[in-house]
Amino acid sequence: TSDDWLVYQNKTYSYQISYPPNFHAQGDNEPPYPPPPVSKSFTLKYDNGEWCDFAILASTNIEGFRGEIASIRQQGKDTESLTTLAGVPAFVFDAQGGDAISRSYYLDQNNPRLRMGYNYRPAGKYSQECADIVSKMISSFKFLK
Repeated sequence: TSDDWLVYQNKTYSYQISYPPNFHAQGDNEPPYPPPPVSKSFTLKYDNGEWCDFAILASTNIEGFRGEIASIRQQGKDTESLTTLAGVPAFVFDAQGGDAISRSYYLDQNNPRLRMGYNYRPAGKYSQECADIVSKMISSFKFLK
């Protein structure tokens, strides 16, 4: 991460993540809902109409997350892989549909669980830049002690 990046800390769900200063971080009283601390989005809108949108959702409803994962697997459209984020296993789902590509990470931290992901337009002028920025954001993710 760059030296000028900002840090968002979520004390309710005990994590932090860094993000570029040119990204808009969702405020407590603005959509999308639910607002922080349950959900937090970071968005950059480019001058040509493209966007880079990254969101984190925390849930204490483990069954709900299991249901989402089961539904994604049942549809069979996404590519699934496994990775480790901040020392915990995470399922990764890559999907392409319509005019957007999405990648979702489901972190198994028992209770609560976290889902983070992003959307971007494929083959856009800024697609690779978005992917690179989000990769740096995700690599900055850590749980608070």
